[in-house]
Amino acid sequence: MSAYTAEGQITAVKRGKPYEFLSHIQNLISRKGPSLDGEPIKEFQQFERWPSEQICMLLANDAYLNIFTQCSKQMAKYIAPQYLRQARDSANLVNTSKKPEVFFERLLYLHQLMKALSNMERYVRFSGKKPSQHLQEIERDRGVIINAFLDRYYQDIQGKISALKTIRAKENNALKFKSTLEKYLLIMTNENKLRAEDLYHNLYELCK
Repeated sequence: MSAYTAEGQITAVKRGKPYEFLSHIQNLISRKGPSLDGEPIKEFQQFERWPSEQICMLLANDAYLNIFTQCSKQMAKYIAPQYLRQARDSANLVNTSKKPEVFFERLLYLHQLMKALSNMERYVRFSGKKPSQHLQEIERDRGVIINAFLDRYYQDIQGKISALKTIRAKENNALKFKSTLEKYLLIMTNENKLRAEDLYHNLYELCK
């Protein structure tokens, strides 16, 4: 997945001199999303809704529950820059991590951060893209973002399998790929699930 950095400023407005903060939110949009055969899959082009809060909480760590969804103007002044820094760090991990637990927890955390920042737009001025726009992009492109991770994870496991000598050790790594991803099926789109299954079969063929 290609990604680029969207740079901008936020200004937390209060009487007197504005407080300016530089935000480096990693843009999670791919111009062309991956698919199983390299072409868009028509039956999966329709937007699939972001999983419910209950599902997200089941898959995320406790940090997911600690995000403010509503706050006062005074609180937004201090929280917004902190959340932007956390969002930047989370976005970098979402774009680079090869570990399922890190990737999915950070994706969910980033989504929650953008929700919180979206609620602060009434108090905080954002230049460039607003958090609500980033939030819409994350929800819209969830399948693309997850597919990009699946490819990274596949390549990582493929490298490990290639370095092993015994068939049993190779098969164990292939099975680990599948069993680990099964924990996160609730947040995957239908296309993600098909892609994960296809990549697993590819790995298993490498074990022979």
